[in-house]
Amino acid sequence: MNMKHAMAACVIGVLSIPTGTAANTFSRIDSKGKFLQLVADRKLVTDWGAIVIHSDGKISGQVGSEKLVGAWNWQGRFWCRNVRVGKRPEQGTDCQEIGISGNQAEFIRDQGRGESGLFHILD
Repeated sequence: MNMKHAMAACVIGVLSIPTGTAANTFSRIDSKGKFLQLVADRKLVTDWGAIVIHSDGKISGQVGSEKLVGAWNWQGRFWCRNVRVGKRPEQGTDCQEIGISGNQAEFIRDQGRGESGLFHILD
């Protein structure tokens, strides 16, 4: 699998920000209401592409030249998503911790125990 496909498979996953360094500077989002207020319906941009997490539970975006589609819901204190990139199969549900610092959002896979990804939030 080449690097583009590896990033597409991770989607909100493997980036260059290790969990340990970013975790102390981000305020955790711990409710659906706060998530909707701060993140939903805004364009999130990273080095591999861009996504929009829509307030109606859908996800759309681009990973390189491929279309990303998916769905999300809120479970406890985690944002949970299942996405598909291009014609590849769905990735399976991954529940993630989300943190905000200014115009940046950090998504940490596997309920905050996995790798993190950093996005710039555009208005």
